[in-house]
Amino acid sequence: MNNNDLTNERHHEIDALRVLVLLLLIPFHSLIGFSPFGKELLVPQNDQLLDWSFIAMSLTVTWRIPILFVVSGMAVWFSLSRLSANQVLIHRLKRITGPLVLGWFVMGPFCQYTGSSFFTQLDQYQYEPTPLHYLWFLNNILVYIISLTHVAAYVASNSGQVLRRRLAEGWRRGYIPLAALCLFAIEGWAVDPDPYFLYFLGIHGWILGFLCFILGLCCAAGGSDFKYFIVRFRYVLLALASAFWVGNGIYFAASNFETMMPNVFFGMQCLVSMGAVLGLATAHLNKATPFFRYARAAVFPVYILHYPVQFILSYVLFPLALPATLKLILLITGILLLSVAIYEFVLRRVSVSDILFGIARETKVE
Repeated sequence: MNNNDLTNERHHEIDALRVLVLLLLIPFHSLIGFSPFGKELLVPQNDQLLDWSFIAMSLTVTWRIPILFVVSGMAVWFSLSRLSANQVLIHRLKRITGPLVLGWFVMGPFCQYTGSSFFTQLDQYQYEPTPLHYLWFLNNILVYIISLTHVAAYVASNSGQVLRRRLAEGWRRGYIPLAALCLFAIEGWAVDPDPYFLYFLGIHGWILGFLCFILGLCCAAGGSDFKYFIVRFRYVLLALASAFWVGNGIYFAASNFETMMPNVFFGMQCLVSMGAVLGLATAHLNKATPFFRYARAAVFPVYILHYPVQFILSYVLFPLALPATLKLILLITGILLLSVAIYEFVLRRVSVSDILFGIARETKVE
């Protein structure tokens, strides 16, 4: 195979991107408690809201979840350099199934109950396993991995050499980015979700996630041609993403803050934003560091822990007579410190946590 094919090298930029995106979700989820729709989502809400919370959340809301599907697709492709398709399936299922079960039967119901009780709306609470909680995207990834891993393995095999050359050529000539832009725009227009970024509701998240997972496979299969494209045009993509973000702000303000721009443009914003982030990560984060070496193992269990920890800390912090901004800082800091402490001093030393929290065995401490 040539340099556009599978490789055994460690892709540090993918590790770093996965870490940063999951960590970004912690302040994002924290901001929900200071926004007007905290009660609607049954997230404990501070009495004093932060007017700028929606602006801060809008910076990442269109791309932070979709890019996880892209990274998952890339990870499957890279895994095929050292494992068979069945081995990749078994490995990924082991990492996902435990957290998914934990989310369905423990974390999700706990957050539903504590959120409902915060607003004394226990009549809205029903103890039942549900995919509609903060680990919802694992349902999608599980389906995509089962349905597409053997397809990716065929493309990665000797039988798929012609297709791999076509993918590399598609990145060199710009066909793949253009096709992806059209598909993302069409999906936004045809499905027309309201709003675009509630990916966990309805068919929109499934279709968009599927497109993103396939895009991730195409990115990884493109090898050096993909890297050349995404690094070369990273600032162009960043400028386009910024233009969409500003344009939506103007559109939203012009409608008296009632209507956002059409979803066809949100689809395009989603794609170019992911491209900019991938380009920046590939250009600047493709190196091993002690932080990311530790964080790549810690970030998933920390993410699983953070939401229940957020709910508990909200009960403690929100009644206090403190400025809202200070409460937000204390909340985010407390979530990170407590979640990392539980991971480091409990989960890494308890064998069952391997399964329940998707901890890689090589990170365990005896």
